Amino acid sequence: MSLICECEPNSDGIPTVDYLSTCQGKVNNGEMTLKKDNEICKCRKKYITIGEDEKSRLERVWRGMGVKFEWVWNKEESCYYPVFKE
Repeated sequence: MSLICECEPNSDGIPTVDYLSTCQGKVNNGEMTLKKDNEICKCRKKYITIGEDEKSRLERVWRGMGVKFEWVWNKEESCYYPVFKE
């Protein structure tokens, strides 16, 4: 049986399907191994560390393009990340 990722993550890496359809839901139900989850799941948040100069550069670019955003603190990961607004 060939397994595929059905998580359909949004731009934040959060699944957009019901829990049982996610890779983690399949692991918990015994339908997928953790090894397979690590190999195929596309629903992973990716954080990178940037310096103050890069943060300022990104903010200038976003503001110049008229993009609305705010920095939000993530308690679990102990970091800030940008949230973009429409």
